[in-house]
Amino acid sequence: MHSTRANILIKMHVIRDSSGNEYPICVEDTLEGEGIYTYWRNEILVQIFKGKIYNGKKTGCLHIGNFNSYNRLQGHGAVYSLQDNIVLRMFQGNFRDGKRDGQGVSSMFKNGNLTYEYDGNYMDNRKNGIGILRTFHDNEKTIYSGRWENGKFSGNNNNVTFIKENKKVKSFCGIFYNGLKNGMGHAKLYYPDGITVKTQFDGGFCDGIRNGPGTQKTYNLDGSVKSVLIGIWESNELQPILQPLDNYQ
Repeated sequence: MHSTRANILIKMHVIRDSSGNEYPICVEDTLEGEGIYTYWRNEILVQIFKGKIYNGKKTGCLHIGNFNSYNRLQGHGAVYSLQDNIVLRMFQGNFRDGKRDGQGVSSMFKNGNLTYEYDGNYMDNRKNGIGILRTFHDNEKTIYSGRWENGKFSGNNNNVTFIKENKKVKSFCGIFYNGLKNGMGHAKLYYPDGITVKTQFDGGFCDGIRNGPGTQKTYNLDGSVKSVLIGIWESNELQPILQPLDNYQ
């Protein structure tokens, strides 16, 4: 794509010849064409748009903020993924040499509705450090709160909560590694009121499922204990306790 420099108020249009070469031309009232547009104010680069513009609507990627000498975002800025001027994805926060680095908020949208939002720390363009991820689907919401490493949910005392119609359905607090439950943790299922715990498992997990020693308690609606299972889980199943052979002689 051809890079076009323009004053912030000048509209540019990119045309192509039969060989595919691109040529920018100034348009007085409209912005149309496909290319890379750079917008400047008082000799300072303030925006870069990569994509196409038709009937005044942008489809592509818009970068806004402070830029370094390589025309990469540096410091505070924002990136928007657009389709006909509708925001599909966006990030607002800190950048280092064009990559997300430091505190920021990433969001995704579908049909105008928020479907994904991460608010937390980044390093080298990946989620790293403390952050909260929320995903939305119809009347359901999942919240991941805790530590991230190289874009994966990994850390001790990380929390996941699944909510439907504004009521808790299930939750987990414990150790995650590479986005899965790995290590000791506490898993809870709730009654329809979203408050009272129906089942709670405290024990070991491996690759997201119960594995190792653990205790599972089932509760009545009034909070009293209904049943208790204590033992060793393997591949999410409680293993039978083997009796010594002497007991059968």
